Amino acid sequence: MNSWCILAHGAYEAVAQDPPQELDAALRACMGKPPRRINRYIRLALIGAHRCVAQLEQPLASTTPLLMASAQGNVAEAVALMDEIVVHGRSPMPMPFINVSSNMVGYYLAASLGLCGRNMTAARAPGTFGALLELAELEAIIAPAEHGRMLLGTVAECVWPLTEHRRRCQLAADTPLVEASYWLVAEQATAGAEDNTQAPTLSYTKTADVSEARAWLAAGERWVIDPHLPDEQRQALSAGLHAACAWHPPLCHRGHADALVHALFAALKTPPIPRLHGVGADASGGYQLMAVS
Repeated sequence: MNSWCILAHGAYEAVAQDPPQELDAALRACMGKPPRRINRYIRLALIGAHRCVAQLEQPLASTTPLLMASAQGNVAEAVALMDEIVVHGRSPMPMPFINVSSNMVGYYLAASLGLCGRNMTAARAPGTFGALLELAELEAIIAPAEHGRMLLGTVAECVWPLTEHRRRCQLAADTPLVEASYWLVAEQATAGAEDNTQAPTLSYTKTADVSEARAWLAAGERWVIDPHLPDEQRQALSAGLHAACAWHPPLCHRGHADALVHALFAALKTPPIPRLHGVGADASGGYQLMAVS
């Protein structure tokens, strides 16, 4: 079991609408004058990360590692790029090509936050947030940060037209889609534990055993199952659990790529924080076990 003290958290989340919600006002509120020529994916990342870091009493050390994960990555720019090449037979413009072929979101985040430490982005579906925590655990072992802190985040964007994006994601035509950016400043619970005894804790591990995953859910005050798991797995996991203890935040549905992360962040914003245990799918075919308390 790997545990992290959550020193700050911040997010942006919204149900996607037609036309797309404008993000520049939220971005200016976070960081003043935003960078030029950035796409929606980068805007989402900047809003969530700056809202998170603003909760700290002191700025992050410049060497703080920045780790990010995404299930679909910069999907809107990638779709537009492929339309240019395949549908219209045109060469892509330089900036869209750069945005999808390198870690530009990491660059803009680091530049705006004054960070010069290790900077990595991971892509995995399912189990995006778990992959991020596994990467953070490995990073803490092979390249421990100066103050033990890391900036961790996930970002999910939508593509317009939304009807096409629902088909791309194999969702029903009436499924609401969600854009979100979730960020944490965290340190391993063993590092500086005496100074952060009041900080919320995030725990993570994995199992291939459905009985162990069900016992994990039963051990929490509240429980939540990732809606992206197949129905038969969800039924097997919830068998025998108290329905009254189920956690149902409003955006925890299949139209949200990071639905389980939304549930965890909803608990962090609910005083007093319930001991919430969640189970999600892992890319290996097993289960990711997470908790906040």
